Amino acid sequence: MPGADLLCIAVGLFIYACAVRDARLVRRLRREGLRTEGLVVANIVDRRDRSATQTPVIRFHDHQGHVVEFKTAIQGIGMGLATGRRVGVVYLPGSSHKARWTCGASWWARRRAWS
Repeated sequence: MPGADLLCIAVGLFIYACAVRDARLVRRLRREGLRTEGLVVANIVDRRDRSATQTPVIRFHDHQGHVVEFKTAIQGIGMGLATGRRVGVVYLPGSSHKARWTCGASWWARRRAWS
């Protein structure tokens, strides 16, 4: 069916465009991003079907002293982001609402080096 083929191609191109856009943001965050520490203040639980997914909510103070809260783009179960946990946050100056949490030991190693 030609209609189904076109739909698959369109969906594939859309997913590819989203991935390229996110990769560009991550590259900018690595180059120009400001790093700080945030606190997981909540986990929003969404129960659909027979499974439940968690979306962590992280709060931090940006370089101007404003309190910013954001939901992570990643959802799942057992992500290790328990309420009360401190995590690394990176954001672009002037766009603190587009923050991302940094995962992995490399952030913690850098944080220890800053102290």
